[in-house]
Amino acid sequence: MRRTPFDPDTEYELIRSETPISDDGFKIGEPLGLVKCCECNAIAKNIDEIPHDPNCSQRFARSDWWATRLLEQ
Repeated sequence: MRRTPFDPDTEYELIRSETPISDDGFKIGEPLGLVKCCECNAIAKNIDEIPHDPNCSQRFARSDWWATRLLEQ
C-alpha cells in the first residue's frame, strides 16, 4: 500500500516566521507557506515536492492528488 503525507506515521511541520513583518513581510508566528519534513529537515512549498534525503523513510509519501496527476501524464 502506498504511503501518503497524511498517514499517522509521517510527520511534517509548517514553517512559521520568526522575525517581524519588516524583515520578511510576515508576522511572528505566521506560516510562511513552507513545509518541513521532520525526519530529514528538507523544506518545500508543496508537501509532495519536498526534496527528501535519499535515506528518509518519508521520501516516497505522496498525496492521492499527486499520484493521480502523475498517472495522467
